[in-house]
Amino acid sequence: MLIFWDVLAPRKLEIWCAEVYLERHKEICQIRGNILWSEPVMTLDPPPPHQLHCHILCDARESGDLDASNEEALDGILG
Repeated sequence: MLIFWDVLAPRKLEIWCAEVYLERHKEICQIRGNILWSEPVMTLDPPPPHQLHCHILCDARESGDLDASNEEALDGILG
């Protein structure tokens, strides 16, 4: 899974990315993740006008990777 976030520093905006490896443990009903790497992938200097926002870039429901019970739970959260 890739996660993107922005860091507003004095007079520049950095876009960071982290790759997270997810592992499902069905017997204990957990999903664990390990960060494989994390670094800035883009710098905007000077930064554009900044607003806080969040976007879902990929939805596991569309890829067919969820079973029915997990899909129902995700539908309840994301709508």
